[in-house]
Amino acid sequence: MANRQELLEKHRRLVRALQQPKAILLEGPPGLGKTATVQALARVTKRRLLRINLSEQTDLLDLLGSDLPMPGSDVAAFRWSDGALLRALKRGDWVLLDEINLAPQATLEGLNALLDHRREVFLPAIGQTVSAHAGFRLFAAQNPVATGGGRKGLPRSFLNRFTRVVLSQLSPQDLRHICEHAHGNALGKEVVDQTVRLVEELQVASQGASEEGGRPFEAHLDFDWNLRDALRLCELLRAKAPLAHHCQASAELLFVSRLRCDTDRDVARRVISRIFPRPAAEREKHFPAAALLRIGCGFGLEEVSPDDQASDVGSRTPVLCLGSHSLQSQPGGLQLRLRAQEQLQTDISALFSRTGQQLIGRQSLKEALPLCIEDGEEDDVAVTAALRQTVVTSSWESLLSSGDAWPLASSWATDAFAAIRPDGLVVTWGYGFSGGDSSLVQAQLDDVQKICACKGSFAAIRSDGTVVTWGHEASGGDSSLVQEQLKGVQEIRASRSAFAAIRADGTVVAWGYGDQCGDSTEVQEQLKGVWEVRSSAGAFAAILENGRVVTWGDPCYGGDSSKVQGLLKNVTDIRATLASFAALRSDRSVVTWGDVRYGGASAAVRQQLHNVSHIRASAGAFAAIRTDGTVVCWGDAQDGGDQSAVRKQLHGVQDIRASSGAFAAVREDGSVIAWGDARGGGDCSSVQHQLRGVRDVQASSDAFAAILSDSTVVTWGDPRRGGDSSAVREQLRDVLEVRASADAFAALRADGTVVTWGDVRFGGDSRSVQEHLIGIKDVKASGGAFAAIQMDGTIITWGDTSCGGDSLAVKEQLKNAQLVSADECV
Repeated sequence: MANRQELLEKHRRLVRALQQPKAILLEGPPGLGKTATVQALARVTKRRLLRINLSEQTDLLDLLGSDLPMPGSDVAAFRWSDGALLRALKRGDWVLLDEINLAPQATLEGLNALLDHRREVFLPAIGQTVSAHAGFRLFAAQNPVATGGGRKGLPRSFLNRFTRVVLSQLSPQDLRHICEHAHGNALGKEVVDQTVRLVEELQVASQGASEEGGRPFEAHLDFDWNLRDALRLCELLRAKAPLAHHCQASAELLFVSRLRCDTDRDVARRVISRIFPRPAAEREKHFPAAALLRIGCGFGLEEVSPDDQASDVGSRTPVLCLGSHSLQSQPGGLQLRLRAQEQLQTDISALFSRTGQQLIGRQSLKEALPLCIEDGEEDDVAVTAALRQTVVTSSWESLLSSGDAWPLASSWATDAFAAIRPDGLVVTWGYGFSGGDSSLVQAQLDDVQKICACKGSFAAIRSDGTVVTWGHEASGGDSSLVQEQLKGVQEIRASRSAFAAIRADGTVVAWGYGDQCGDSTEVQEQLKGVWEVRSSAGAFAAILENGRVVTWGDPCYGGDSSKVQGLLKNVTDIRATLASFAALRSDRSVVTWGDVRYGGASAAVRQQLHNVSHIRASAGAFAAIRTDGTVVCWGDAQDGGDQSAVRKQLHGVQDIRASSGAFAAVREDGSVIAWGDARGGGDCSSVQHQLRGVRDVQASSDAFAAILSDSTVVTWGDPRRGGDSSAVREQLRDVLEVRASADAFAALRADGTVVTWGDVRFGGDSRSVQEHLIGIKDVKASGGAFAAIQMDGTIITWGDTSCGGDSLAVKEQLKNAQLVSADECV
């Protein structure tokens, strides 16, 4: 009741202001409901309300009117046309000038006479003065100047013409009351509470420790998560959409997709997964790792692309519309999947009902239809199609995908590529004993959705949740001992020589080199409710849904966390060096364990490890970014564990990238500070003056490449491993992204061409295939080679043949792999 009284008091202030003849100015943070409040009052008092959104381009003529050409006239004739504000002023309507502090000062000064006792406007173009109707009422709304976006402080003389009503930020109780009133009956109290808690925690994460002025999100993406976001999520959860029944997916669609920085998205995903943990029943539904499309009666064009897969699938794809009548009218023997492929003229890897039930390929339209209809509404039919382009990975890319840099310290004399074709078949090439030869399991490699790799072997997840492995037997290429347990698998994580599969029920199955975390039998009973697994080179650390951590593997690599187990509570993330772990807790403190030489002991900096927003790791050291933008390091000094030489420069840090032995911090002003092994990228003094406006940094084993805001590239570090790009400097223009092998870089340009530099043996020289490197849409790397994917799905490779640099043997299987016929899929 107290919360309702607070809300009512805010509205009473506005009603009391209406007793005065002056215009009313509402001030408050975004998403507070300023506009909605005025609209509600207008409805209650039965007044017509005109809302005008002002901007930096708004002119007085836009509001009051101007001379416009007369339609149908044979000669050039003009006549006066009233503007929206002038028409409302004459009729006696209410007008809301939204975002008033965005408008130019000259425009606002033209309204002075309307805002004071005169209540009139002068129209110089026609020499008339128009007085306001007795019922006319003017409202204005503005966000604080600190919100940015061109907002400015208004002059006191102008503000004095208003009755100012200042609205304070809504409390979580206020949000809960409003959401319950609007959506409580449909969603239930529990879901509403979760929604409000999510918005509250995202706001805390966005602001960081606000008293210190820091935040984990990018400064230019300083979102205020508010009532508007809570209501949008409630509306999305109520909507009849394929993903709307999955709270976690809906929240990611609404919140994560708005963030451009990978680290920001990671923070948001962790918060979402903690608030909306997936129930075991929903985990068993296999929503594919591919682009999802709404297909159904009356839906038209609508794209839904899961954020974590956006880099692997086409961003724009056609949509099939099948009404219920066309479904029912098809012959019983015609498969729904083939019908969809015929309409879309492309291959579909799978079809799903609204609730995630897979529509088996052999199922006829008549059999599939009941699964696609909800609540008996035959006119509301919808299925989800998974359309996928060729997806390429390697042991190198797979191990580095966690964000930790310890794989950079390994030897990459051999490696292999694996490509998932759109039809779900897999093509492999490279060093045979490292996974480049999948012939022994080729018959099982169909309907593959994802591939994970350790150093020497691969593991593929099929759409039915089973797993197929190949490569070096001792390193996880042979999963026969646990094959019966590998069912309902959702994700697979890898250490250097072992795998850990996370199943739909939250349990984990491990296999591979037993002495290095391939055997989890000692902790199997504790591995329940697992939502993420991280790895060092020889150990795994599983984060449970309750925030606890379970570890196994070689104790020398962090497999034994018993000494800190009592501290491992409310863990939100874990990062790893080669042989140790660092866990970030929800209170922004850090817990470490493992080999002390690799950062397993942080006692020396314990007093500084508070208000930590992110942790980054090189092969032998950790770097913690605090919410005030400062950095704390520990571990091997040669690998970046000692930042004392640059401590004074480490402020305003947004993110940190790591090579095997050095760190590169990107600051808010777009500059970069490096430290650690000078030869391996820890010294950027020679290019410091060029490192301005940096938007991304990539690392090879011992060098860095920074993409600047003007799309040029600056490099530093070991010149043999990509630290010297002077030979191709003039070509490094209009660069979209940079990929790195162990000792070379490849830059993808906006015109679809590729520029390479670094060790010629490991992909630094692409001259042998340069004439074919046109129309490239993506580039992938192995430890010593590159694979460029053309628009039509054709793959071009170069670099060390032992790492996949020669794909001639599978050329025909990779050529135009995207264009697979429907008959091939039956």
